Amino acid sequence: MYAALRGNPEVAKILLSAGADANALIPIENPDDERTWSALVMAVFVDQRYASGSYAIIEMLLKAGADANPPKWGRKTVMQMAINYNRRRIWPLLLRAGSILPIHPYGENSYYDETHRTDPYLLKIDAAGGFKAYEKAHLTQLLAIFAPKFTHLVPPELVARFLEFSFHVGFY
Repeated sequence: MYAALRGNPEVAKILLSAGADANALIPIENPDDERTWSALVMAVFVDQRYASGSYAIIEMLLKAGADANPPKWGRKTVMQMAINYNRRRIWPLLLRAGSILPIHPYGENSYYDETHRTDPYLLKIDAAGGFKAYEKAHLTQLLAIFAPKFTHLVPPELVARFLEFSFHVGFY
């Protein structure tokens, strides 16, 4: 799953479809290295030159059953790494998959002991009581706006599905 480190979704797709373990722990530098990363951590940590490919890889890994809270690396969770590296686009993917919002995004006892509590998006998730609650509140707000305008065209349950898909409910 080193494909995750270079943001290569085509290779990652082939590996996952061939049965690669989405939660396999991979040595960081050499086969004898005791320090390991999961492919998900690699995809979050990927060099920004390959970031567009890593989004697709993260989606694939999570759909393949990757743990959204894999073992910590350097005392950081995968969500802490995503916050630390300002990978905002992947926050909702991780949160929807069950990643836990950290108290300290830079690691425990870090010199950069800031919290995610200053980001407006993460503040909304905290205020709602978690990502699932935020997603539900977001959909409820959108339904209040759009359902009256579309229920004469389609059944109300289809309006909700349309809104979930069209507006990426919970993603902003």
